[in-house]
Amino acid sequence: TDSLIKISDQKTALALLEAGKIYYENFSDRKRAVETLETISRRFPGNETEPEALYNIYKIYRDDNNNQMAEVYRQRLIEKYPDNEFTKSITDPDYYAKRSVVAKEAERLYAEAYNAYTTGNFSLARSLCETGMEKYPKHELTPKFVLLKSYCTARLSDEKAFRDELSGLVKQWPGTPEAARAAELIAFLDQEIPELKIEEYKEAAREIYTDDKASPHIFALIIMDPLFNINQATFDIISYNIDKYTNRNFRTSGTLVDDKYIMITVSGFKDLGEALEYFSALSVEREIRNQTGAKMIRFLIGTKNMEALEKDKNPERYNVFFLENYPEAAVKK
Repeated sequence: TDSLIKISDQKTALALLEAGKIYYENFSDRKRAVETLETISRRFPGNETEPEALYNIYKIYRDDNNNQMAEVYRQRLIEKYPDNEFTKSITDPDYYAKRSVVAKEAERLYAEAYNAYTTGNFSLARSLCETGMEKYPKHELTPKFVLLKSYCTARLSDEKAFRDELSGLVKQWPGTPEAARAAELIAFLDQEIPELKIEEYKEAAREIYTDDKASPHIFALIIMDPLFNINQATFDIISYNIDKYTNRNFRTSGTLVDDKYIMITVSGFKDLGEALEYFSALSVEREIRNQTGAKMIRFLIGTKNMEALEKDKNPERYNVFFLENYPEAAVKK
């Protein structure tokens, strides 16, 4: 899938970057270092590692007193990544000194906001966090400001507003400790107040999915356990179809999606009416052997919305859309 290719490319680019730095710093092999680092630009143009690769090539030529080639890579870095910190470090002699001042100012502001929060002045703490987010939008302390602001929201507003801010943090700052903490809090809220998650899914689903009832529909069974026996589940559906729909040539297939969940699909319905009849007749508990008690979701989905689901990769969110937009479907287990 595209996502797996991106992950593989990123790992390769990072490995090339580290290898190039090792060739130069540990073995003083300038030629191999430059060749390895240049591979990033050639194979993965625009990758987040490219600015650092170009910077290191510039530095290698500069240290070797090859000013002509150093200038070539200096210009490439400036032209392609004018706002990158590696670019700023070679265009502004005072860049790191300025960055140190900014860091101290951000730390002081965060300490002030945290102190206001711990002493119960949540309005002031929230205001200081908003100031920090505005003044330092890309600073390493920014996700801390965002998380602290969400804590203030929890004190000043309701659970929905709290969850909304946590969700924003997870989306905007993935991979940070603050995003991980936000995800934990979201999971807790969803367990304690499940309607919050449903409401968020409804809002998001309206942006992702459309009224697709005119297109051919597919029945989908989602098994939220990637380790579930996919062959057994597919066989159970095929056996059900042979037993109940002898004269129909339904097509059944099973797919593991991103190692997160299994999707069993049935297609070949004459129209939405037949798909609805199939949906209402199939009892998942009766027909699917589920010894592990895996969570299962089932719905009908049009071909256009299936394309959207393949990008969104969140069947629970689509299911909320389905339940809201297909009232004619008798929701049975």
